[in-house]
Amino acid sequence: MFFTASTVQSHLTQRAAELSAAYGRLRQEAGPLISTHVTPHLLRIQSSISQQSLSDFIQASKFRPGRLFLITAAVVVVLVVAFMLAGRPKRSPNADNGSLQYLRALQTVFVPTCSHWPPFYSSLARTSKPTRATRIPLSRLLQDLIEGTLELRTPTPSLHELLSGRLTILGRHVEIAVDFKSRMNVTLWWIRDHYFPVEFKPDVYIRAYMRLFYQLFIVAQSKHASFSPEGLQNRAVVERSLASSFVAYNLNLDYVPHGSLEALIRRLQFTLSANSLASLELATHQSTSSIFDASFALAAVPFLPRRPHINSKLQQRDTLSRTSVVLSASLSEVIGLLSSGDAPLTIASVANISSAHAKALDVTATRLEHDPGMRSEFLDNHTLEQWREEVLCLRWEAALLKIRMLTRWKILVRR
Repeated sequence: MFFTASTVQSHLTQRAAELSAAYGRLRQEAGPLISTHVTPHLLRIQSSISQQSLSDFIQASKFRPGRLFLITAAVVVVLVVAFMLAGRPKRSPNADNGSLQYLRALQTVFVPTCSHWPPFYSSLARTSKPTRATRIPLSRLLQDLIEGTLELRTPTPSLHELLSGRLTILGRHVEIAVDFKSRMNVTLWWIRDHYFPVEFKPDVYIRAYMRLFYQLFIVAQSKHASFSPEGLQNRAVVERSLASSFVAYNLNLDYVPHGSLEALIRRLQFTLSANSLASLELATHQSTSSIFDASFALAAVPFLPRRPHINSKLQQRDTLSRTSVVLSASLSEVIGLLSSGDAPLTIASVANISSAHAKALDVTATRLEHDPGMRSEFLDNHTLEQWREEVLCLRWEAALLKIRMLTRWKILVRR
């Protein structure tokens, strides 16, 4: 079937008129939505398909109607694309101002250590909405604080508000989101600690911890502390202790694998002589929640193994390493073990020492952060990242105790 030039001309003239009318209606309805940059191009396209132009074009393409069809299709496509571009929403200057305002407000809590905010937080400010909570992934927050990308302006109150879920910025709720990476780290740590624990010998542990305790007790009277993670953690235990001259054993159960808890207590029952006292401390989680619960992951942070750092001078595993017993054992379970067995002990007292322990942890963190001698001696054997991590974990544990996500107990038993 062949098309005559007059037929094609008539057809194209009709289509051009229809397109022109459609454009007029769209322009009238869309009005301000059509970009001023796009409109001149549309007008040029409209004028280029006038009758005279079509007549000249058809005369030049008299025997090639297929080409006319392709050109017509191309014109339609150009018009459609132009209308789509004209209708695209532009980012309002108010949105940019809102992002800057939000970042300034965020700076009341977090301080970037560079001259500009990391891309993640800039993106967070752009997408933040007053009706939706701002969620910062736990793994991202820990990484940025430990690597020094961010700092907490006021660490103690900021962590308290973050972990309790009460932090708001410009009326927007800010919370820590337990992301997949954090859940996996906590879950693998818990599984390894429960099903593949390191070898634990109660006698060795009792001797090692008592030696550490008395070393720390002596050091606590001086200006400095023991500059290892386990020393810093237990310094808080020692500094608020009653000197314990009448106590035969002072044990911190945070370092005992859950599966070895009964063996340790049975050994203590056998070892403790008549008319002697023993002091045991442990932290317990607020509830027996699942390991997949968000509060479980938040509570686990200060007890997780410290990150390996290849530049550290201390590459060997710490003699004492904290375990997941804090998140799996309960006060009633420990008391039940102490008062049972072949040589049960008498429970002299049980005290909630969370407030005192939190204060001692904060004091230790502040000294490690601001005491030049204490800081330099720690950095002699550790990296800067390890120093930041230790300060953060001390403050994190203190915040957990203050918001009662963790509870610290002291049990006195006698033979």
